[in-house]
Order: sequence, then structure tokens, then C-alpha cells
Amino acid sequence: MEFAFTLIFMVFLVYINIILFKQHKAKRAKKELDEFKKIASEIQKLQIASDNFLKTGKESNVTMSLKAIKYGLENNIFNESLTLQFKQILQKYPFEKEFNIEIGSFVKI
Repeated sequence: MEFAFTLIFMVFLVYINIILFKQHKAKRAKKELDEFKKIASEIQKLQIASDNFLKTGKESNVTMSLKAIKYGLENNIFNESLTLQFKQILQKYPFEKEFNIEIGSFVKI
């Protein structure tokens, strides 16, 4: 009788661990998805500001996080001049979390 109780208790603990693992995995996936949506939004804002500047000539500012810039560089999202500027900025300011990017006659950071 004691063996059966121990066995049932062990199965219960394994079941609880599986449930907790799945919940943790789901939370981590949701966090990664939210982070990706934020990065995509920042890159889209940069694209919109650049397009508006090309159409109207009006300067604007865009705030981009370090993660968004790194994601863009890793996935070749930016053109050559922006890539070069972003790499130089990241080398110059490696500990900054956010960057204020001015879209003007040339892109300033």
C-alpha cells in the first residue's frame, strides 16, 4: 500500500513538473513575441520617417532600441550607409540602450 502511494505521488510530481515547464515555455515564447513586435514597430517607424523625408523633405526623430538596431544589422534590413552609421554608433556607444535618430538631409544619430 505504501509503495502504491509513493508511486502515485511520484507520478503526480512529474505531472506538476511537466505543467510548470509548459507554462514557463509559453511565457518565454510570449515574451519573445512581444519583444519581436516591439522591434518590428521601431524598424517600421524608421522606414516611415525615411519615406516621409524623401517625399516631403520634412525632418523627424525616431527612437530606436539597441535590440532593434542589432536585429536590423544581423538581418541586413538597412541599406549600406545606414548599416555603416549604425555600426560606427554601436562601436562608439556600446552601453547605450536607446538611440534618438534624426532623419534629415542625412541620417544623424
